[in-house]
Amino acid sequence: MGNRQPEERPATGTDVSLAVIAGRNLVFSETRQRVYELNDTAADIWNSLRDGSEPDGVVDEMVEQGLDRKTAESYVRSMCGEWNRLGIQPVPPIPKHLTQGKAQLFQEIKLTNLQIGIRFWTAQAHVCAQVFRHLEIKGAKPDILVDVVDRGSEHQIFMNGQWINACTAEEVAPILKARLMSKVLESGEHELALHAASLVRNKRVLLICGAPNAGKTTLTLALMHGGFGFAGDDLALLDSNGRVTGVPFAAAVKKGAWPLAAGYCPELLDSPTFRRPDRKRVRYVAPHEPISARSHPVGWIVLLRRLRGDGQAVLRPLDMVEALRGIMEGADARHHRLTKSAFAALLSAIEDAQCLCLSFSRLEDAVARLQEVCR
Repeated sequence: MGNRQPEERPATGTDVSLAVIAGRNLVFSETRQRVYELNDTAADIWNSLRDGSEPDGVVDEMVEQGLDRKTAESYVRSMCGEWNRLGIQPVPPIPKHLTQGKAQLFQEIKLTNLQIGIRFWTAQAHVCAQVFRHLEIKGAKPDILVDVVDRGSEHQIFMNGQWINACTAEEVAPILKARLMSKVLESGEHELALHAASLVRNKRVLLICGAPNAGKTTLTLALMHGGFGFAGDDLALLDSNGRVTGVPFAAAVKKGAWPLAAGYCPELLDSPTFRRPDRKRVRYVAPHEPISARSHPVGWIVLLRRLRGDGQAVLRPLDMVEALRGIMEGADARHHRLTKSAFAALLSAIEDAQCLCLSFSRLEDAVARLQEVCR
């Protein structure tokens, strides 16, 4: 069993502190358990950002001190990028307008058992919000309140008043997705989080597992087009009774798959492009049909094997041990420890399911074979 998360989680900087020791500037990260050293200019930038200055304001300060603007912009951008990569960003104070005034957009969504409010204080509000629009509800008191704040050259993200990340505009939606996914994993009563796409057919779940780039997302979109109900693109939660609930984030389609996926979802060609924390560029496709929040028994478990060339799709039975190994690859137990109850739940799900391996090269062949078997 692995600890791999469906998408790389962004680093956090809420545990860092800067100290000056013997004239040297040292940043300590509790999470990383590491100490980093800054030169005096970098330390000045750090302190300005920590005190609430925006990056553009820091550049102005450096220009006033005699540095040319191009050099100042390059240095501030370089430092912010490196600190964000390391997860040691200085933590800015909460902007005053987060507690007063009105955001450009307030979005209320429900994700598994969590009620979430997102306040967008940015001109990019509607671009980011459309990624979560299919999850919208109205009137519920949020368990989690997120603020996305435009601060010049970067966006700051706060969760329940605490700063969690700085990023570019094109990274906001993927980072929000990753952060909310973490909250789902922390708050759920599931036994296992499975790295699998999940679709519903006749009140049973089809789980699609496979290595990265095996084609899970494009096959999921094609099956939705072919009449399957969408439950989740990347994460499914297994409960103690062996039943599964999908986590219904919009499907993230990586750049290389855009032309193929657009054959089933033409709107993908006009969708905005985002950049995930793992640097991959993606576009999101949300389901058009209502999503069931209920858990379902597992009807089918399919492990994907992508073939090169133009061979016919082959669907062969898997024994339970093969299926068990395949579905555990990348699965994540609470506290990263597989318990006896979690293992029993997994066995219960597999015992009641048809376990198969699908080898394919053409997407339409794969869809046809699964439509035949999932009845």
